[in-house]
Amino acid sequence: IPSNSLYKGHEFNYEKIIDPIKEQTIYKVLDDSIPSHKSFILSIQANNLDMKLREKAVIVRIENDQTYYTPSKWQKNKIIGKSKKFGNFTILIDSIKPVIDSQKITNDKIQFTISDELSGIKKYRAELNGKWILMEYDFKTGLLQHVFENPPNNIQQYLTLSVVDNAENSQVINISFF
Repeated sequence: IPSNSLYKGHEFNYEKIIDPIKEQTIYKVLDDSIPSHKSFILSIQANNLDMKLREKAVIVRIENDQTYYTPSKWQKNKIIGKSKKFGNFTILIDSIKPVIDSQKITNDKIQFTISDELSGIKKYRAELNGKWILMEYDFKTGLLQHVFENPPNNIQQYLTLSVVDNAENSQVINISFF
């Protein structure tokens, strides 16, 4: 925890809890009611996690039975992340691809709804007829759209859309339209 992160002194409390229902280890760091002015580094040693699963493992913070992705990556036998909130943390495996849904193609724009259940959207890329096009993403609604400056005339178009989450799971769709 960097100096001057906390607004007042707190005794450092750490606890390792085994959740008997979900059969996962929960790491309690301080208390979620303690505010932090700066991000702190969280490092969890996980030697027992299968090597094949490590590239899909992420740290999540648990609050009111909800999980919140904590930016994290593997280094040797531990996973390291950064957070501004204290509380309960665990390691989850994110092997589910992002979802590309609700496509709408009109004469002046292309729209999709994209989402990811656990780690969140990291990047996206769209190509129209093999050329990159600018897509605008609204994080709150999950709406990804491209507005044509010069709408194409009634000729066949080929669109490729790729969406990648923070655990490097990817989903690609190919659409042809007029």
